[in-house]
Amino acid sequence: MRESRKSLKLKARRALLGRYPAAVGMFILTEILCILFLAVMELGGVIILAILSPVLNEEMGFLTFLGFFGVLMVIFLWFFCLVLPGYCRFYLNICLGREGGVSDIFRGFAEGRFWGVGLVISLIFGLLITPDIVLTSVMVTMDEVFFPLIFMSVYNLCLMIAGLYVSFTYGQFYLILADNPGMALGEALKESRRLMRGSRFRLFVLGLSFLGWFALVYITFGLSILWLVPYMMTTNVYFYLNLKEIHRE
Repeated sequence: MRESRKSLKLKARRALLGRYPAAVGMFILTEILCILFLAVMELGGVIILAILSPVLNEEMGFLTFLGFFGVLMVIFLWFFCLVLPGYCRFYLNICLGREGGVSDIFRGFAEGRFWGVGLVISLIFGLLITPDIVLTSVMVTMDEVFFPLIFMSVYNLCLMIAGLYVSFTYGQFYLILADNPGMALGEALKESRRLMRGSRFRLFVLGLSFLGWFALVYITFGLSILWLVPYMMTTNVYFYLNLKEIHRE
């Protein structure tokens, strides 16, 4: 039976009772890892640009920066894809009443297949943002703005729609692997597609139901994000578990 959004959220709040310190610790550790990784990457970029700046004019310097920014986004996505498996495992353990700890965050780094998955996802992302980088370069170097801007707007709109569809269809991928560690990657993709059949809009609406909470994040100067992220993650895990129940019936 399909559970209501209210029921899923109530389960999430109950599951987090007494587990919030660990959940907050997981969030803070993830943020620290991401910030440190970005800082190292940006520092490397600044050093490279500083070395190249004497031989680059203003235009070429901007294009080099643009290219580096694209590469940085691709590498950071790869890193984030390595963090996700442990994040999903941690919240799945909370919802199933199992023991789990902040050390779960490193699970993705310990399994070679997640390095490959992250690489594929980040390279696909890199290919998809390439037209934006190329067209931005055209606008800068050729003083042609109108047609590249129109194309970029249409392209990004189509990309956003396609991205939402793919993310909703295969969004249970990491949770399925956390729940079934021995499952093949291809089978996990098929299972995510099977579970999400007819439930994409339901997940979309569930996500929208949290929008009001983000106002609280601004009011509290970001502090309430420590409460909101665990709440959202746990609710999403219960959504996944409910999908499993529905497809078992």
